[in-house]
Amino acid sequence: MKVLLFAGLKQKVGREFIDIPVEQSLEVSALRENIEEIAPTLNGEVYMVAVNENFVRADYRVQKEDTVALIPPVSGG
Repeated sequence: MKVLLFAGLKQKVGREFIDIPVEQSLEVSALRENIEEIAPTLNGEVYMVAVNENFVRADYRVQKEDTVALIPPVSGG
């Protein structure tokens, strides 16, 4: 599964996406653990998870064919 990174998260990891090996569906909470094992620089970072362009909760089940994005908090005026 390709996990897209945006803004400061992309700079922290040094690339635009992370490939996560996924055999079956898993909850977003488990996906976050996998991501932070592969990219430990994201440990402790605050970010939302979007699946197929919709923000989801930690108990949402991600399918291996889904498009996943990590989006840090944004501010504006």
